[in-house]
Amino acid sequence: MHKWRPAHFFGQNPSINPAVVSKRISGYTALGGGNDTYTREQTFEAADVQGSLPGEADAEIKVNKIKFFRGGKGGSGATEISFVHQSGQRIDTIKETDGTTTKSTTSASIKQFAYNVGWKAFGAGIEVAQFTFEASDSIGIDGDTYESDFNATMTFLMGKLGFATNIGSLYFGVMGTLVIMNIDQESQNNNPGQVQPDDDGGAGGGLMVGAGAGIRTNNLHLEIGVEKPQVSLYRPK
Repeated sequence: MHKWRPAHFFGQNPSINPAVVSKRISGYTALGGGNDTYTREQTFEAADVQGSLPGEADAEIKVNKIKFFRGGKGGSGATEISFVHQSGQRIDTIKETDGTTTKSTTSASIKQFAYNVGWKAFGAGIEVAQFTFEASDSIGIDGDTYESDFNATMTFLMGKLGFATNIGSLYFGVMGTLVIMNIDQESQNNNPGQVQPDDDGGAGGGLMVGAGAGIRTNNLHLEIGVEKPQVSLYRPK
């Protein structure tokens, strides 16, 4: 995969270092997606699960994904754009013979958008990403329902500047990334006659610096790179 060096062979892949965008030989567009569902049903006896009654257990898992990438032909002002959206959900339900029902739902998703532009040996880019996680549990006992919920959203805004060049078949690149981060968390217990909300989270940011080198010949393609945070700040709400 091209990350730090020019994208001569791997033009279908998004770049980490935006400076390689202008080196792409030809344009490339890709679009893909999918929707999968998995289900499982089983019955169990009291002896199978310690402390439980006989009952039924069901599980359903749903996964959705869509990806888009467009890398323009190289040259000054060449651009690259990508979008990713993936989500998944799992629902577990347990029903015991005494009427007790336990339900657990967990879901997660990621949305990511990136835009890079290159001018000869230099490049700049911007990226926005959002991660969400939700979990809820409920149990029904003697006509009462006890519930708990947890939600978390992490949002990242990143700006990049990069440089890439070569001496013959040897390629070199450096890049800096400024990151701004925000985290929102919320949990709540909805028990009969009792509601306990709790909000949490924080905000922060940092600076990451990376460098890479590679060799490209007709018979060999080898590259290595490293990216490390140099400054990191976080402040709870």
